[in-house]
Amino acid sequence: MRVMSTFSQATASVTLAMLAATGSLAASDAIIVGPRALGMGGAGVAATDDQNAQFYNPAAFGFMGRRDPDGARLRADGNDLGRKHWGAGVDLTLGLTAHGDLIAIADQLSKIDYQRLGNQGVQNQNDVNQAVSFANALAKIDDPGMAISAEATAGLSVRVGHWALGVRSSFDAAGKVLNTDVVNVGIGVGGLTLARQINDNGGPSDGTISALSTAQRDSLYQNLGGTGAFNPTSDAGRAVARIDYEARQQGLTPAEIAEVFPIINTAVQGSSGTLENNSTTLVLNGFGVTEIPLSYGHALNDWISVGGSAKLLLGRVYGTTVLVFKDGAIDTLKNTKDNYKKSINVGFDVSVLARSRWVQGGLTIRNLNSPSFKGFSKNGVTYPGVRLKPSATLGVALTPFTTFTVAADLALLAEETAYAGYQQQRAGVGAEWNPWRIIALRAGVSRNLAEKDIPMLLHAGLGLNLWALRIDLAAAATTKTQTVDGTKIPTEARFSFGVMSDF
Repeated sequence: MRVMSTFSQATASVTLAMLAATGSLAASDAIIVGPRALGMGGAGVAATDDQNAQFYNPAAFGFMGRRDPDGARLRADGNDLGRKHWGAGVDLTLGLTAHGDLIAIADQLSKIDYQRLGNQGVQNQNDVNQAVSFANALAKIDDPGMAISAEATAGLSVRVGHWALGVRSSFDAAGKVLNTDVVNVGIGVGGLTLARQINDNGGPSDGTISALSTAQRDSLYQNLGGTGAFNPTSDAGRAVARIDYEARQQGLTPAEIAEVFPIINTAVQGSSGTLENNSTTLVLNGFGVTEIPLSYGHALNDWISVGGSAKLLLGRVYGTTVLVFKDGAIDTLKNTKDNYKKSINVGFDVSVLARSRWVQGGLTIRNLNSPSFKGFSKNGVTYPGVRLKPSATLGVALTPFTTFTVAADLALLAEETAYAGYQQQRAGVGAEWNPWRIIALRAGVSRNLAEKDIPMLLHAGLGLNLWALRIDLAAAATTKTQTVDGTKIPTEARFSFGVMSDF
């Protein structure tokens, strides 16, 4: 029997599949575009000052290159957009979020030697630990709120004067266990043979049974080959006591034991199917779109500018299902890029930017026409189509001097994501200090106001101006962590890199 040795490989491959599927990489507009905005808490609507204004606020292009007749900076131009004439750049942003305890549970499953348990049963104390741990993880993995989601966006754009042309590909995907098979969980042997294995090799026991209820104790006793009333000195009775002891050692609550018990009770019978036949199913949903925007900004006067973008949208709805304990699960995930429905649409964005000497305020509405993209069905599973509903983001920025900016953005509407039923409504605030325009230091915080499972993100970024080129790096992460292989990782993390010429 060949069984996939680590469930965490499947979970990690969800992310790889998401990124591999990016022949078209832009699903939810809640994604943060570019390292400058990521370093500032995602704030860009009023603070944008480069080609990424195509995404954040095309109206900013209207103020670029705008000067007094004698070439001096305008009084209203607090962040000196008038010095900008042309530029080009590329950027990449990646994000990964673990909803619930999915990654920690996957790590828990990854430490279990399924193949040896399936072939040989319990051979030592650690096997009892693994069997209880496996049942606990399998019982939780399809709980509501357990999912992993990823975002990726990459863009290239060129701006000249008040115009900009670009191409941006983005991808938003989520993986979730849809169905947990708690029947095909056999561990090789069962009944009295398993009870004797547990007693011979199962490690310590204090002889008491306090975690299991009386009904659970008696049912487990019968399935381990016990006869008549519960006998604590029999092989089956002593094996039940060792399983109870291990449950207590792992700190399982009564509610957790109620979830775990049916799996353990099935596994010890010896007549259940093995993991080779397990039908636990992972479902991956994703949406990718390549947009080609043409953007223009027009200054009505020194104080107000309007702008917009017309976009050709090449969209793909992705989807696949994977039996996670089967051979070939990894290859199936990697082939996700072949399971999609492609469709073409157009989109329109509009924006406004108003400013005074030290304060800018802006509003951007993206996908004003709600472009939609077709879904598809495969192997009896329907992957629904996607509609990009309008999104509206309000921004404000304070620039007391040209080398220091404080900015904040607020999404006015909650947006759907690839994780069904999960919404994103980002609020962020950040600052940039750019002394001598050589080194830019950035920091900020952001929070999803639509959901409560992910805490506040902390943001930081760095920009290096090498005259002809500007190199930017940024990262963001939560302080809340999950433990994977002994290492704590944040429940949400993002990274961005960009290179541009900016004149």
